[in-house]
Amino acid sequence: MLSQPSSAPFPHPRIALLSPKDKTCGIAKYTRILYDELRLLGLNAEIIPFPSDEMLHAKSDARTMEIIASLGPVLAAFDIIHFQHEFSFFHRFGKSLHDSQLTYLEWVRFYKKTHRIFTTFHTSPNLQSAPIKRTLRPHKLAYRLYKKFLVNRRLNQISSEAIQDTHLIVHSETSRRATLATSYCSKAIIHLMEIPIQVVHRCSPEKERALQKNVLTRLHIQDDSIILGISGFVNEYKGHRDALLAMKILPDHYKLLVIGGKHPRDEGFFAEEFNQLIVQLGLKSRVFITGVFEDDEYLSYAGLVKIMLAPYKPGFNSSSGAITLSMQAKRPIIASKIKAFCDLKSSADIFEFTPPNDPRQLAKKIVALNKNPGRSEALAASITTYLNNNLPRKFAQTHAALYAQSLSTSRQLASV
Repeated sequence: MLSQPSSAPFPHPRIALLSPKDKTCGIAKYTRILYDELRLLGLNAEIIPFPSDEMLHAKSDARTMEIIASLGPVLAAFDIIHFQHEFSFFHRFGKSLHDSQLTYLEWVRFYKKTHRIFTTFHTSPNLQSAPIKRTLRPHKLAYRLYKKFLVNRRLNQISSEAIQDTHLIVHSETSRRATLATSYCSKAIIHLMEIPIQVVHRCSPEKERALQKNVLTRLHIQDDSIILGISGFVNEYKGHRDALLAMKILPDHYKLLVIGGKHPRDEGFFAEEFNQLIVQLGLKSRVFITGVFEDDEYLSYAGLVKIMLAPYKPGFNSSSGAITLSMQAKRPIIASKIKAFCDLKSSADIFEFTPPNDPRQLAKKIVALNKNPGRSEALAASITTYLNNNLPRKFAQTHAALYAQSLSTSRQLASV
């Protein structure tokens, strides 16, 4: 079910925004943007840290329910609970991603009795089940199939009850389609809204000069040097590996500034692999990693960049805070031609596309765009327009209207 928010005046509901404890996480920053703007609108919103660490170590269903119930006294003061959803927040050690689906639904079902529920899906809710290896020994294969049957049966039992009439927010048409195709989301109210643009402020001139001098020195910048940039935490799905492979193809005067560092939940150790690959490819003098940066440092780094890169992998189909951060540089962006970015480009000409998983084509696109200043200027102008049209205030106003509409509907039903 799709819905549009009403433009009618709204009351002042009390909103609990459940968000990760780690404030450097992109989803936590997203929540902070929403929180700040809702408060400026006069709404009573609070950020409540989600107990993902406790969830991770919950070894039984009984312990999981204890953790869910433990937030009850805190959440009792609110009318609306707004989950910021990513499957790792609901993950229990040693369990499957489908177990994370179940755990999320248990949270929703428990609090739906007393609150209006909103969920923003920062990843697609439509999980693709990993195939079970048919080469397993018969008794192990039977056990895996039986466990999958139990999980699916449990999902079917609680999904309709838990999710019906709750509100789901997605940030791309691709995510919307995936949500509609997810059986347990079919009875929810789905809202599509573009991800807000974080307003980034500059640091002091003295600090900026020091930051930029460090980069220029480390990259051995010469008059003919061209600095490419890639923003956000170092992750394989963002195409950091392909960016390095493209650098190996490009002439030596091309440099790469990685504006970001290791993700706090990088359990796969990709950041270490990335550092090793830099050495293996002989790129130590041509690649500089800033590490995790303060919010006011981003523009200082981005100001050195001529072209931004976003060579994301095809499996990525949700929103990206790193992309909106790259837009703040107001530089042309070369991005993978994947569904999520096609959705963004459908509303504005903000990307130069390149095929995903193809470092050679990425390198060719970089050289071609560098030789086409007219196209670069047109992309930068379109990005500036897109930024102005997606400021956080508009985003918060849409949320506020949805919150009020949901409470108005529930009160009308209660009075019948």
